[in-house]
Amino acid sequence: MIVSSITLLMACGILGALEVINFRQTQIHELSVLAKIIADRSTASLTFADPQIAHETLDALKAKHSILSAYIFNDAGEIFASYYRPGSDPDSLPTDLQLEGTGFNATSLHVISPVLLEEEKIGTVFIKSDLKQMYALIWKYIGYVTLVLFFAILTAFFMLTKLQRYITRPILDLANAAGLTAVNMDYSTRVTKKGNDEIGLLVDAFNAMMDQIKQRDIKLTESRKRAESSATKARELAKETKQINLKLEKEITERKRIYNALRNSEKELKNAYKQLEKRVDERTAELREANTELRKAIAAADEAANAKSEFLGNMSHEIRTPMNGVISAAELALSEEIPLKVEHYLKIIHSSGNALLSVINDILDFSKIDAGNLVLSSQPFRLDAILQNAITIFSSVTAKKDIELLLDIKANTPMDIIGDPLK
Repeated sequence: MIVSSITLLMACGILGALEVINFRQTQIHELSVLAKIIADRSTASLTFADPQIAHETLDALKAKHSILSAYIFNDAGEIFASYYRPGSDPDSLPTDLQLEGTGFNATSLHVISPVLLEEEKIGTVFIKSDLKQMYALIWKYIGYVTLVLFFAILTAFFMLTKLQRYITRPILDLANAAGLTAVNMDYSTRVTKKGNDEIGLLVDAFNAMMDQIKQRDIKLTESRKRAESSATKARELAKETKQINLKLEKEITERKRIYNALRNSEKELKNAYKQLEKRVDERTAELREANTELRKAIAAADEAANAKSEFLGNMSHEIRTPMNGVISAAELALSEEIPLKVEHYLKIIHSSGNALLSVINDILDFSKIDAGNLVLSSQPFRLDAILQNAITIFSSVTAKKDIELLLDIKANTPMDIIGDPLK
């Protein structure tokens, strides 16, 4: 029963190990795919140095509760955006971002994936996940194995109880007879055979063994006399043994000396370990000071970004007012009867003014993007009209250089579009 239990336990252990290995491979695959998706979505934010979009991308990891933290580093190895699972503290950052791939420790799994733009590395994505699901699976599997072993042992015990009268009882009778023979030294004891099965064969073998032992007992009596004559030889052997013992004592003394030397070496190692701990504590204090300075630098950068957004907003509003006046004056002049050449120039002024006004609106949009207030309009417009307007703006400049601008639109291109014509 013990052998069967050990075999069943080993089989369950192997299956459990395979299940854990499969679970780990699945987690590595899922985390690697997630890191590649985030790397693809972070290309634009790293290119235009826009951490807000990168933060929004990382915030999507809230849906996967096993993610402990995630970082996006720029090409200089600096943190561009970060994410921490709600309720968790910031953990240690990777020391070498060039080691792309995955890594395991006792409590977590991490994945490092590059952010590529046209086959050029512009950043790195680092994602760290806990292993609570894996440990929960292990404990669940251990519970199932315990239940299976319990019911298997219970079934085996029940079957052994039923078979005791047929197998165990004759064996116990045989054991009692052997015990009495050993105590009383009476080799005439015999066991009655009750069947021709394996137990009956065992009884026959026991009775035959008793016959042989009885014969050997007689021979032993004769051998005792010969043994006494061998005692003298044994004494001589004892002398030789004593000499060997002396040699062993010398060897033990030498080994004790080596042991003491090892203990002294262990003390030196402990002192070296204490010095190493002291250096680690000093280095930890330095890192904490560096983190404090980094937080101050981030706060100063946020302040500068807010000042830039406020300046762009004020300047765009101050430029927009005279530009609206120029456009309005051009529209009024176009409503009058004027020569064709003057009308052409006025149209260029009107189109250029509208283009410049859209540039000013884009500048204002940058400040809105920083403030998180950008809104895109949705209205119908003609694509050919927008493109023709852009050609008209630059036609006078190209004409001076003897360059002719032509607009060629494929016939299957949709012209009626809904969106923001300025952007």
